[in-house]
Amino acid sequence: IRNICVWWMDGHWYGEIATRLNMEVSYMLRIFSTIVHSTVETYAAHIIRLASYRSEDELGRPISEAILDWPQYLTHGLQHKTELELVNLGFTEREGVIAVADWVSRNNALGLSGPALRNWLLLFQDDILADQRGRMTTLAYEKITRNFDLLRHHSIL
Repeated sequence: IRNICVWWMDGHWYGEIATRLNMEVSYMLRIFSTIVHSTVETYAAHIIRLASYRSEDELGRPISEAILDWPQYLTHGLQHKTELELVNLGFTEREGVIAVADWVSRNNALGLSGPALRNWLLLFQDDILADQRGRMTTLAYEKITRNFDLLRHHSIL
């Protein structure tokens, strides 16, 4: 289970993980739905929350934000804060999230979050989409294009 979680958060896909473990993809999907997403995520979130309370009470300092966010990284199969920030902004397609976060990193915008990241993404939307065209599946590209459209109109909603 540990390897499955690590590989997932490293950006590998269900099929790749199944191949590494010499199992059918359908069996891998059952493991994800019944063990990883239902059990591991739930217990990890509870343990981290309890540790957070205890850290504040006993040590007088908060627990690391990266640790607090770990269950979300597992849920979405991500490993970087920028990727999680994109999910929080409404990006829904994992391949697109990873690719856009990589573009952000290559263009020296790490550390932006919330409205600052949103505005930066909208400023460079055309460049990002032009760079990603042909680098990802058509479905992923269409979804990130829609995500940008929604991001642009988010302030209107």
